[in-house]
Amino acid sequence: MRLLLLLVLVVLGMSITQYKVASVSQNTSSFTIQLSYIGNASDDVKPTSPIIKDLLFTVRCYTATDLSIKITDLNKTRFEVPQTGVFPIDPVSNFSFPLTNSLFQFSFTQNPFDFSIIRKFDNEVLFDTSKGELVFSEYYLEISTVVTSRTVYGFSERFSDSFRIKPGKFTIFNRDRGQVMDRGDGQQTYGHYPIYFVRENSGNFHVNYLRNNNAMDVIVENFAVNQYKFTYKAIGGVLDFRFFLGEKNPEATIQKFQLYEGRSAIPPFWSLGFHQCRWGYKNITYLEDVLKNYEQNDLPLDTIWSDIDYMIDYEDFTIDEARFPLDRMAAITKDYHYIPIIDAGIKATGAAYDEGIRRNVFVKNANGSTFIGKVWPGATAFVDFFSPNASSYWSDQLSKLYAKVQFSGVWLDMNELANFCDGACNDTTPSKFDYSKDLPYQPGSDNIEAHTISLNATHAGGLVEANVHAYFGFLESQATNSFLSSKGLRPFIISRSSTLGSNKFTGHWTGDNYANFEFLRTSVFNNFMLQFWGIQMVGADICGFGGNTTEELCARWFQLGAFYPFARDHNDLNGISQEPYALGPKVLQAAHTNLKLRYALLKFVYRHFVNQRGLGTVYRPLFMDFPLDTATFADEVA
Repeated sequence: MRLLLLLVLVVLGMSITQYKVASVSQNTSSFTIQLSYIGNASDDVKPTSPIIKDLLFTVRCYTATDLSIKITDLNKTRFEVPQTGVFPIDPVSNFSFPLTNSLFQFSFTQNPFDFSIIRKFDNEVLFDTSKGELVFSEYYLEISTVVTSRTVYGFSERFSDSFRIKPGKFTIFNRDRGQVMDRGDGQQTYGHYPIYFVRENSGNFHVNYLRNNNAMDVIVENFAVNQYKFTYKAIGGVLDFRFFLGEKNPEATIQKFQLYEGRSAIPPFWSLGFHQCRWGYKNITYLEDVLKNYEQNDLPLDTIWSDIDYMIDYEDFTIDEARFPLDRMAAITKDYHYIPIIDAGIKATGAAYDEGIRRNVFVKNANGSTFIGKVWPGATAFVDFFSPNASSYWSDQLSKLYAKVQFSGVWLDMNELANFCDGACNDTTPSKFDYSKDLPYQPGSDNIEAHTISLNATHAGGLVEANVHAYFGFLESQATNSFLSSKGLRPFIISRSSTLGSNKFTGHWTGDNYANFEFLRTSVFNNFMLQFWGIQMVGADICGFGGNTTEELCARWFQLGAFYPFARDHNDLNGISQEPYALGPKVLQAAHTNLKLRYALLKFVYRHFVNQRGLGTVYRPLFMDFPLDTATFADEVA
């Protein structure tokens, strides 16, 4: 009878879920349900991905407003998001919060098995699986829920013409794909964020995070009046949902999740100044001319950046001293902050590669040979940051560059991992499981291995790329952060690839946008969304990276971008010059006026960063401050 006090058995409607309850056990803060498959063997998703017949379903309460629901294989350990180094280990003491005292009500049916999560005091349905199918196979997981609201934000990162989620397919998988607008057709970009933030019909808020780092799609469908149906389709891992329940304060709700995720790194004060970069500053004269023109036009500037132009044949940790003499570089770094780019691919010849081979720090093919891809320098290897030697190797390589040019921070690029081959360039050995062919489901709009490394590549500890793909940028940022700290610097890093937890080590820019008004508009959404997930130091390339900007567009973009947390002008090799002084008086005036205003506000802005102590948002939509005004939740406010 005691169990019935904790669990309410209800009929949730007809379901095609093919599991039933085999047994239930409980303690004060959690209970477990063993599930048995009741379908047929012919229901296997694919011969390579058999249905897992026995599952373990666990509900655990951490606080009154923090609940997890986890579904995994009963008999076999599967890959899960690591807690050490990524998220804090949940202390055992937190497991003791009584379920009966929580703000959640959990309900389920026994045969077939479905479940729902309800907010106790207003009966708001937060999660309901009765309108979809539960599939749990070796390489394919599926679960659906009905969300009783359409004011939902999440499943980023993407360039989108909508701030709120709308119907469509949203792919979550780190990939080098810029300058593509996601219109619900799976055009994912650089980050892995299986999370959403919702305003319930009651006006309360909550966050739902799926702790799964495998590639996945989320299919969003209109379901009923003011309701969505979300269907998750992942290619591995487990189903581990974490709910953070708020009330009518959206900022406080976000902070509950961020406390779990970990506080954002507070950037150094100087990094809030303006930054200038372009791909195409081919020698020291370009850099010196930029600095001279900024000074002559009375434009404030704190930091000058180098894209891959400064390297010798695009080889990481090198500087072409013929084109960038060290004495003249030292003169620049004396008066300005300087940031070089570091790409993820290590040229497969040269000192850095040889040392990596000696220390055994590179990602491997499934057969144990070094994985070779292709990026800007040609054949490249990739550091396996799960290797015990990787951090010291990375620090040593950065130290060699720092000894020549004392940079103030680091720009990490191409770390999704980007690869100009689809998978390995050097491995023709047939794999036991070929992710590009044998998956029962391919997330996204492309072959899963298009423009990235093989998902069956291996890492130290027996880890497989498919399970840890999202963590390259995270671990690279962590190692770089540690290096900068060792030099007595407050770390400043901008990384293109990110995932939940990256905020502890790095800022972010939204990648390769395009010079048009649509991308100017979506930059607002991108920056807001990443603030929700903890990355406070974020911005978009002002005036656009790809294509040729215009005087009108660039002027308008300076009016907006001057107030991004991270403000940088950057464009590609083939575009026209778009420094503010290069595009005519309209752009120059817009940049002058708005950058001067930014600098007048720097101490105020920095105080906001410090006072937030790495929590919440420093750049946010109107509804975060005016949640009772429903007009502020629209994508555009008249």
